[in-house]
Amino acid sequence: MPMAAKVGNDARRLACRWVLDATLAQALVNMDRYFADQFAAAGIHWPGIWITSGYRSQARQAEINPDAPDSLHTRCPSVAVDVRVGSIPGISGTQGADQLLRMMGGYWKAQGYRWGGDFVNNYDPIHFDLGQF
Repeated sequence: MPMAAKVGNDARRLACRWVLDATLAQALVNMDRYFADQFAAAGIHWPGIWITSGYRSQARQAEINPDAPDSLHTRCPSVAVDVRVGSIPGISGTQGADQLLRMMGGYWKAQGYRWGGDFVNNYDPIHFDLGQF
């Protein structure tokens, strides 16, 4: 399993590295670019979106979340990712990161996709998926 990596601007490379659906990879690149532009316009450095989990084998999914064996992470290619904001592990647990994830979730949903921050039974604000399955 790859180590966390910045989304960057190459959707094909991102899809290959994380075994992601091409639409998902391009949507992530677009979201990262959108927020980089928004933050730059305000004179603020955007730390970037980093993927922490993409495709997972059934065995890996059972280790991470045995209550969700049919996770969208287990489809090949994956139609779901988990992310963090910035390159520092743990930053996604801070109040500022929570606000950023909410902003990202709003953007993501406006594109027609599904955000884990809306999950009723398993709040998961770092989860982003295509939501069409």
